[in-house]
Amino acid sequence: MKQYVRSSILMLTELTTLIDTGQALKEAQLKVNDLQFTVRKLHMDNANLATRIKELKSKSTVNSSGKKARLSESDSRISQFAKLFGVMHEPFVPISALLVARPDISSTSHGRYDSELSKVQGITAELYNVLPKDMHSDLKSSTKFHGMV
Repeated sequence: MKQYVRSSILMLTELTTLIDTGQALKEAQLKVNDLQFTVRKLHMDNANLATRIKELKSKSTVNSSGKKARLSESDSRISQFAKLFGVMHEPFVPISALLVARPDISSTSHGRYDSELSKVQGITAELYNVLPKDMHSDLKSSTKFHGMV
């Protein structure tokens, strides 16, 4: 009988230890889950902040003294139309399509893609169609379009 009592006490102690261990394991798993959630949230916050930094850097330029300066109104307008043209019309504008007068070819001409010259003339014609008339003189004379388009 003593042997039975001892083994019962031993089993009860092992069971209590097992329950305590199970409870401790459950608490540890819950804590790990909370920490993983926190890490994921921090990664998302980090990515959002990196994107915000890139946006802020692209919106302003740095002048010679190291201070950020806003684009002038005309540069901002050129930049806006350059982005619009690059996204909606022609992403890769050759340099030869800029600083030239409006070509005789239409931007919707059937022969626009027949040769390299007609491709460039088509892109130039499309630029003139997209830009407001008051910016046409800038397109012919300003080198700002080259850097922004």
